[in-house]
Amino acid sequence: MKLSEFGCKPCRNKTSYEFVPKKENRLELAAVARRIEKSGIGIEAETPFLLMLSVKGRKVSLFRNARFLVKSTAEEKTARETAEVLLPLL
Repeated sequence: MKLSEFGCKPCRNKTSYEFVPKKENRLELAAVARRIEKSGIGIEAETPFLLMLSVKGRKVSLFRNARFLVKSTAEEKTARETAEVLLPLL
């Protein structure tokens, strides 16, 4: 997946960014989790519907529909850089 396939907008609290796929998706999170583990990205929680990750020191919530939140940043550039690390693993 590429960043151009996602819309990006700040969350209402202005301390996170939401990335929403432009086309409908459904991820097999167990397979994604295995790829993420091999890459060295930390998995903090795993359920059939959600992965909680630590990517470049940022908390990321990844949902089964490929939507994800990059938390604890008010800067879009930082959120996009974090997304660029995660997207090749989806």
